[in-house]
Amino acid sequence: MKLVDAFKKELIFLDFEAPGKVQSIVTMASLIANTGCLDKKDQAVEVAQALLDRERLGSTGFGKRIAIPHTRNHAVKDLVVAVFISRHGIDFESADYMPANVFFTILVPYGSSSLKFLATLSRMLREKKIIECFVKATSQDEVYDLIASFDR
Repeated sequence: MKLVDAFKKELIFLDFEAPGKVQSIVTMASLIANTGCLDKKDQAVEVAQALLDRERLGSTGFGKRIAIPHTRNHAVKDLVVAVFISRHGIDFESADYMPANVFFTILVPYGSSSLKFLATLSRMLREKKIIECFVKATSQDEVYDLIASFDR
C-alpha cells in the first residue's frame, strides 16, 4: 500500500485553528463527519469522545510540531486519515512542550490494523523539512502531492 492511498483531498484541512487540545479534537471529529467518512453524520460526538479517551492514556502530540490523534471506532468501515494544518500551532501537550502544527487524525475500524500505515507515515515524518513544507502549503493539492512524492 502506498502512503498516499490512505489520503483523500477532502480530508486535508488547511488553516486549522482551535483554542486548545479538547476543542481541536471536537472540531476535527466534526469536520471529518461533515465529509461523509463516518457511517452516520451524528457519530462525530462518539468519535471525538473516543479520541479524547485515547488522549487520556497519553498525549499523541509526539513533538517536532506533529500530533497523531488516533483511535479504533465502529463509526468507520475503512481506515480514515485526515490532515489538519495549523499555521500558528496548537498546544497539544506534546512531549517537547512545543505547539503542534501538523495533525494526522487516524480512525481505524475494529478488526483492522494500522501498523504498516503508521510505520510508513513515521518514515515520511522523519524527512527533514517535511513539516515546514506542510505548514507552507497553500492548497489541498499541494499537501496531497507532497505526500505522494514520498511514495516515489
